Amino acid sequence: GGGNSHHIRFSNCDITGSFVSVGVFFQETTSYNEVLGCNVHDAPVSPTPVPPYDVTTGNYGFYIKGYNNLFDGNIVYNNTGYAFHIYGSGLTTVSNNIVRNNIVYGNAYNDGQRGLCNGAVLVASGDNNQVYNNTVYGNGNTTLNCGGGIFAYGTNSKVYNNTVYGEVGIGMQIQDAPGAQIINNIIFGNGIDRIVDWGGSAGSTSTTNLCGDDTGMSCILTTAPLFVNAAGNNFHLQAGSPAIDAGTTLGSVTTDLDSVARPQGSAYDIGAYEFQSGAGSPLVAWYQFNAGAGTTASDSSGLGHTGTLSGATLPTWTTGIEGTALDFNGVSSSVDVANATP
Repeated sequence: GGGNSHHIRFSNCDITGSFVSVGVFFQETTSYNEVLGCNVHDAPVSPTPVPPYDVTTGNYGFYIKGYNNLFDGNIVYNNTGYAFHIYGSGLTTVSNNIVRNNIVYGNAYNDGQRGLCNGAVLVASGDNNQVYNNTVYGNGNTTLNCGGGIFAYGTNSKVYNNTVYGEVGIGMQIQDAPGAQIINNIIFGNGIDRIVDWGGSAGSTSTTNLCGDDTGMSCILTTAPLFVNAAGNNFHLQAGSPAIDAGTTLGSVTTDLDSVARPQGSAYDIGAYEFQSGAGSPLVAWYQFNAGAGTTASDSSGLGHTGTLSGATLPTWTTGIEGTALDFNGVSSSVDVANATP
């Protein structure tokens, strides 16, 4: 987005391939735009040197310099640089952006010749940027042994109810972030398993977080969160998880990543998901049916359970209310998922 673009919604889109710098870029004069339910993925290292560095660099999923923008329900994966880079050098107006309900994995793994360690989610300018209900896992540069995680600068940043797991470097960190609020997050199974405060963050608070290491900012719990299947990227909570009913009530976070109302028990759960006592089986796959062609349906849950169009008469691709859809004949057509375990 450039110029004075405002009040534009991008939904159910797929952004990938050899773009020069980033998948989604909002200039500093953009505001009140939304990116909802999109896949932003596989941004390669830049093919030519990028100014002002004059070397090749990793490419980002989102590079946001605007204000009052919303990024909700996106799957951001396998980008060589940051998944979300909300920052503008010298700008104080990169404010009131919301990053929520996103699944972020496999990013920040190669910064090209520049060789920096990129995070997964960076909010580094302005005031009152919010990051909540996101699952962030498996990001970072294994060659440099660093990167990934959530990094907050700016004033009054709010980092709530995120689950951060399997990052190569630091799970969560703040710097020059006065008034930051770090509440109800799970930081576990990362290279550095704590909330690091690098200084300059007067008045910042860390409340009801679960960490693998409590030597950084305060974490009330340091025990295993008991995910359903972390190896399979299912970060819902099992019965008996110490994160259940251990969180702080937050007026701005009324549902979880699955749109389940908070709280389900006596108090908010810590992390991106609320535990539902007596609920049915956990999520196996999420099909948006946005391919428009072919004989498979991609899984947007991040679990990798690609579906296969099956039946004596295959489902047919058609136009949906938003984007594409599948038309089933009600008799024999189906989408099959082979031996998928949540």
